[in-house]
Amino acid sequence: MKYNSVLFFLEKTIKNFTKSNEAVRAIAALVDEMERRYGLLEKSFAKNIKDYNEQTEDKILPYIVCVIDEFADLIASDKKVEKDIQRL
Repeated sequence: MKYNSVLFFLEKTIKNFTKSNEAVRAIAALVDEMERRYGLLEKSFAKNIKDYNEQTEDKILPYIVCVIDEFADLIASDKKVEKDIQRL
């Protein structure tokens, strides 16, 4: 896919998620990252990513955007992914 060459993507574009669990794993990884970030924000007493980035001189947290096409098919493929998306 033409988007896979973009350098700042965390994951490759998932072309056909219905035959594999790639999308489910990617959503679960996003939930793990969200929880990790909540921990960082809590330790630094920051309300959001912008405040955290202004306070820290360490690694700056980039914003993460997740785009889901064929959302209904994804939800129908696995019930756990529905709960993970609700958490996000």
